[in-house]
Amino acid sequence: MTVRRLRRTLGFACIAALFVTCAQSAWAQDRQLFMLVSNQSGQPITDISPGEIVLEQEGSECTVKDARLDSAPMKVALMVDNSDAAQQSLNSMRDGLSAFLDELPAEHEVGLFTIAGQVRRRVDFTTDREELKEEATGLFVDRNSAVVYMDGLLETW
Repeated sequence: MTVRRLRRTLGFACIAALFVTCAQSAWAQDRQLFMLVSNQSGQPITDISPGEIVLEQEGSECTVKDARLDSAPMKVALMVDNSDAAQQSLNSMRDGLSAFLDELPAEHEVGLFTIAGQVRRRVDFTTDREELKEEATGLFVDRNSAVVYMDGLLETW
């Protein structure tokens, strides 16, 4: 997704919250899913109904119970892979983080985490883009480490 498309989509607050049940699953239970819905030209769709959404999980079709527009501010956890594998892309990653922070609407809180070796909270959730960008420009590779993506998800959730 391009930065322009992200800005347009978030700017129109086209975030649909879906409540989903997968009936054929042995562990059937309600789940909440957030998604951006846009047409082929990238314009947000704000009037989608549950019957227009098709979701599958492990080959089983899920029942969409509700779809609604949500304009509440988000909390975004930026998890940055600063393991050895990221060495070649570190400068591009810093630039991308800065551009993302410039384009994300100001009401959304962002937390910055690195996930090489262990999860490290670099900046707690904040709307202060300058603090986030300053920390992002100072990110370096954590030598001899592997990425711990799942730990990052669990610790930032």
